[in-house]
Amino acid sequence: MAVFWTLAGLMTAVALAFVLVPLLRARPPAGPSAMEANLEALRGQRRELEADIAAGVVAAEAREQVLDELLHRADADLAAAPPDVVPDRGKPWIAVAAAALGIPALAFGLYLAIGTPVAMDPRAASAAGGETMDQKSVEDLVAKLAVKVRERPDDARGWSLLARSTAALGRFEESAKAYEHLATLMPDGSPQVTPVWIDFDGKHILVNSAKGRVKDRNMRRNPQVALAILDPKNPYRYLGVRGKVTEITEQGADAHINKMAKKYLNVDQYPYRQPNEVRVLYKIIPERANTMG
Repeated sequence: MAVFWTLAGLMTAVALAFVLVPLLRARPPAGPSAMEANLEALRGQRRELEADIAAGVVAAEAREQVLDELLHRADADLAAAPPDVVPDRGKPWIAVAAAALGIPALAFGLYLAIGTPVAMDPRAASAAGGETMDQKSVEDLVAKLAVKVRERPDDARGWSLLARSTAALGRFEESAKAYEHLATLMPDGSPQVTPVWIDFDGKHILVNSAKGRVKDRNMRRNPQVALAILDPKNPYRYLGVRGKVTEITEQGADAHINKMAKKYLNVDQYPYRQPNEVRVLYKIIPERANTMG
């Protein structure tokens, strides 16, 4: 709040400076003085004389005489002219005071009218925040997110967001499930990463997918894969595994996906089975592992 009022004060001071500095600055006289006007008239008459001589209206021999007459007339006019007196206009203190008081008052009034003054009260802001997003509301949002990502199992960003959300709620077991990812290789050699459910039979890491999916085609063409499992309490602490698919089989794949549904969804049968879908079980032998954290 202190930062807000400091910035508001600085902005008000800058606005006042733009208004008050021109008001207080000394202003030049509004027009030319009497002496300047007489001298300009003399210059004009001399220009007319030169033009008349050039046109033959006035003889060149009379030039000096006419100039002397102009000078005598100018001396008389300048001697008769009253001295220039610049009126003392003083400082427009009333306008300065009005601006100095009116601009901050106008700014503050507009803020009260169209701004959010309640934001200046931390207790009110906290209360408002608590009313709009309580614990139950957060849990409901996470539950909706969980449904969406399970309907779209290839949504890596969705699974990552679900993992962070469940970890923030202290549901670490669910978070750990969400943080398992499988990397396979595309035909051009680029990596393809998808979140997966994994299992371990004591020797192999087991992954279950559907026949014809991208990772299914990738693992049939190139058996080299990698897996990453993150610590839900610390995403920078993880277990990385590189290995090779040693067996691809449909035998036991249906029973295995139901087992994974029980582990991850707490249901007896996998609920997202598509018509004519063929489940496939992949057995991966770990070759190298690394950890961080």
